[in-house]
Amino acid sequence: MDERENVRTVRRLYACFFGQGDIPGTLRLLTEDVDWWLAGPGEILPWAGTRRGREQVGRFLAAFPETLEIEAFEPRTFVAQGETVVVLGRELARVKPTDRICETEWVIVFTLRDGKIARFRQYHDSAAGWRPTRDGREAFPRSLTEAPICWRPRPLASPSASERPAGTPPSPGTAARLSRTAALSPEDT
Repeated sequence: MDERENVRTVRRLYACFFGQGDIPGTLRLLTEDVDWWLAGPGEILPWAGTRRGREQVGRFLAAFPETLEIEAFEPRTFVAQGETVVVLGRELARVKPTDRICETEWVIVFTLRDGKIARFRQYHDSAAGWRPTRDGREAFPRSLTEAPICWRPRPLASPSASERPAGTPPSPGTAARLSRTAALSPEDT
């Protein structure tokens, strides 16, 4: 597999999960024995830690939106060398247990094998949630007793006009921003 193809695979992962909320499509891009790790203290950040295999990653992906609502997800730079793709980006998320906004920059290192993602390592500023927001409060709860442990999947798209309360304008573009930033460009298809 060449480096361009590896970058396309990573872009497809972003488009499947963040752009479309397609967990089965996302999992098809992973090896059966994928090793998936996110930085941070697991006792405070429910998404931190290691998941092994598609089943554990699938449960994680289905649960993730219950704690964080991603408002902007922006993979900005893709660097490929051999079987490794490094992506630099930023995200803006609402932490649901505290209803606070957290912004962080991140680096994700993907290792591919036979055209599929075999290893995922996300490094981010895990202290970003403890920096005071404009109102002086922290974004993340201090313990799991303040945060949900069990999550339910929810669609990433904004509610349609029929699902919004009367007179409520459409969301300022959560789904559109995710689709624009994670979508495949024409040369990637």
